[in-house]
Amino acid sequence: MELLPIILVAFVLFLLLRPIVRGFKEGASSEGTEIPLKIVKSTEFNNEGDDSTESDQDRDNWEGAFWDVQSPRNIEALLRIEYRDGNGSLTKRDIRLMKYGPWEGGAILWAFCHLRQANRTFRTDRILACVDLGTGEVIGDLKKWLDSKYQDSPDRAIEEVIETAWDAIRVLYYVSKADGRLTKKERGILIDAICSMSKHPAINDERISDMIQSLDLPSVTAFKQAFGRLVKQNRPLAEKVVSWADSMIATEKTVAPAEQEALDYLRSRLAKA
Repeated sequence: MELLPIILVAFVLFLLLRPIVRGFKEGASSEGTEIPLKIVKSTEFNNEGDDSTESDQDRDNWEGAFWDVQSPRNIEALLRIEYRDGNGSLTKRDIRLMKYGPWEGGAILWAFCHLRQANRTFRTDRILACVDLGTGEVIGDLKKWLDSKYQDSPDRAIEEVIETAWDAIRVLYYVSKADGRLTKKERGILIDAICSMSKHPAINDERISDMIQSLDLPSVTAFKQAFGRLVKQNRPLAEKVVSWADSMIATEKTVAPAEQEALDYLRSRLAKA
C-alpha cells in the first residue's frame, strides 16, 4: 500500500512534463526547415498614379460610355490629362487618343490609358488640365481643340470628298469593276481622280484605298442615276468623270463588253445634256 502514493506522484509528474518534452522534440526536428511566407499584394489606390496595380482598374469610376456618342470621329493624339472621376478621385495620366464624339455639350474620349494599360473613356467636363505631348501645347478648350484637329484630319478629308463628289466616285467605281475586277492601274486612276476631286490638304492615298475597299458596287440602275444627277448638278465634273473612265478602260488591251457599255452610256448621257 505504501507504493500507491509514489505511483500517483510519478503519474502526475508524467502528465506535467509530457507537453514540454513533445515541444522540445518538434522544435529540434524543424531546425533548417524554411517556413513559407504568405505574400499579400497591396491594393492601395495612388491618386498620382505612381504605383497602380491590377485591382486599380476596378476603382476608376466612368460615367460616360463611348456608345453614348452618336457620331464618333477618328482622331490621333498623345495627351497628358488631370482627371477627376465621379467619385472625386483625381489622377494624372497619359492617354493615346483614338476616337472622340460630341456628348451633352462636351465630348467623350476613347483612348488607351497608359496608367491602367487598358482602353478607357474620359468625359471632357471632368478633365481639369490637358497637354498635347506631341507639341507641348497646353489645351484650354479641349472640345474646341478636338473639333479643330478633326477638321484637319485625313478622315475629315474623306468625309468631305464623299459629301461633295459621292456620285462621281460611285460612277468611276462601277466602271472600274464593270469587268468584275479592279486592276492596279485602274485603282491608281481612281485614287488620282478622288485626290483631284478633294481640296482637303490631309487627303492621302492610304485613306482613299481604305474607302475604296469599303465601297459596294452599284447596280446598273444606280450607276445611271448617279451619273444623271452629276450631269445636272455639276457638268464640268461629269466631263472629267468621262475622261477618267476612258483612261481606266484604255489600260487594258481587251475591253470587256460591260466596260464598253458603261463608257458608251456615259458619253451618250453627257451628249444629250
